[in-house]
Order: sequence, then structure tokens, then C-alpha cells
Amino acid sequence: MRAPGVPVYGNVGADLLRTVEAIKAELTAQITSPVRWREISAKIITADPGLLVEIGPGKTLGGLILRWLRKHADAKTLSRWMESIHLHGSVKDLRLTREALVNRRS
Repeated sequence: MRAPGVPVYGNVGADLLRTVEAIKAELTAQITSPVRWREISAKIITADPGLLVEIGPGKTLGGLILRWLRKHADAKTLSRWMESIHLHGSVKDLRLTREALVNRRS
């Protein structure tokens, strides 16, 4: 395991995890701890990363952020986020994620 090259938020502390040790500790703790999704969502929205990518089965996490934004954000903020959220249902869609990242940099 290597240190993350992109921001990773932990489910237990709702903190940004920057080291391998922090990620391992968070993964161990999340087995028996509740997920602090509201706090994580607020931190992601506040950080305004410009791009949010969800990879894995389903589209739950990105959908929760969109639901929160539809309820609380102004139209301009919601529109900007709608363009920056990429929800990919499986790891095979990593190609699409890579393309999204490349397009954001150029």
C-alpha cells in the first residue's frame, strides 16, 4: 500500500487521510464504527475538489452528495458540481475516470 495520490476521507473520523498508517488505522476502526457520512460530505463540499469520482458497485456516495446539494446549494453551485461528479459502477470503468482526470488537467 502507498500513500494516496488523491484526497481520501475516512469513514470513522471524517478526516482527510494522508498516510498509509492513517488509512490502515481507519480501515480497522471502521469495522466496528458508524460511518460519519454527513460530516464527510460537508468536508468534501467545503474543500471543493473540482472533481469527485466514485468507483465501485453502485452510485450511493456521489448520489448522497448530489441529494445534499440539491437541498442546500444555490443553482450555480449545484450546476458546477453536476459537471464535476463522475459515478462509475465498477472498476472496469477506471478508463472513464482516467479520461475525466486527464480532461480536467488540460
